[in-house]
Amino acid sequence: MNPHPLPIRRKLRAALLFLLLAITAAVLFIRKDGPEPPPVTILHQAYTLPITRRDRFALTFFPGSSLTARLETLLFGRRKTLNIVSDIFTLTETQLSKIKATFDLPPPIYSNSNTLQIWFLKNPDLDALSQKLMATPGINFEMHPRISTAEGINSSISFTRPSPINPALNTAGLNMSVAAHFRKHSLELLTQIINSDVVTNTPPDPALGAPEILSILTNINLHARFNLPNNTGIFFIQNTTQTSNNPTLGCLLKPSY
Repeated sequence: MNPHPLPIRRKLRAALLFLLLAITAAVLFIRKDGPEPPPVTILHQAYTLPITRRDRFALTFFPGSSLTARLETLLFGRRKTLNIVSDIFTLTETQLSKIKATFDLPPPIYSNSNTLQIWFLKNPDLDALSQKLMATPGINFEMHPRISTAEGINSSISFTRPSPINPALNTAGLNMSVAAHFRKHSLELLTQIINSDVVTNTPPDPALGAPEILSILTNINLHARFNLPNNTGIFFIQNTTQTSNNPTLGCLLKPSY
């Protein structure tokens, strides 16, 4: 019989308390957000998906085991899902000027010399802008891509068609990829959008027997990291040719989670 049961129990209680405090501190540290990134960061190449803390944990400690999955959920919570609804359309500079004037758009949150302009809009304002664009004659909505994904998972969608050009086989159309990281008050969204069309540079001349010359025109080539406040979407336009005669490409991105 142990003559000193109380000191042993106190030591056990103290050890359990210390363990609980250590686990709590570890959870708070693991789930803490890093420094707040800028609203828009333009990337000069395709993004590289960073390994999140939860994925590093899952890959380090007995990957694939049910115990690791339970601990991951305990430490980080359930992996959040993300749905992105988007619209891609063309409009002229005149139509764009009217939209800016009638909708009272604020100054873009990002703009550069390549005629790329980006706005962050609250979801109700983004919905109202979408309805305004759809009701404007002459604005052509080309695609409505949708992506459903989850935090830390790279997801993509593609609408392309093969096109024989000089004489290789190329593809034109839309390629869109996203990956997300949820912060406390914002959504960090890695985005890649490339949209291209087959165009005719020189019309055929029947008298000379010259065939038409085809090439691929890239209308949107965007690689960016967005730090979106909660309940906010993206509206951006880009005119890569920098001419008023060529239609401007526009895009609406509305995340929901």
